[in-house]
Amino acid sequence: MTENTIGYRNTTTTRVAAKYVSMGLNHNEVIFKLFDYNKQHNSPPLDASEIFSIATHLSKYDKGNQ
Repeated sequence: MTENTIGYRNTTTTRVAAKYVSMGLNHNEVIFKLFDYNKQHNSPPLDASEIFSIATHLSKYDKGNQ
């Protein structure tokens, strides 16, 4: 996977988070995996607050896996 530049980091990271949620991962697992994804694929990485915001936004779609 190629690095995401500034204009696409949030959108792409949100899509990745949605994929994790659809796989059945719980909120904490999604956060953990997003931090890893962010470090490896976003240049520069998103702020931690943005990762938490993305995960929190998508947690409403979590099917009871909290």
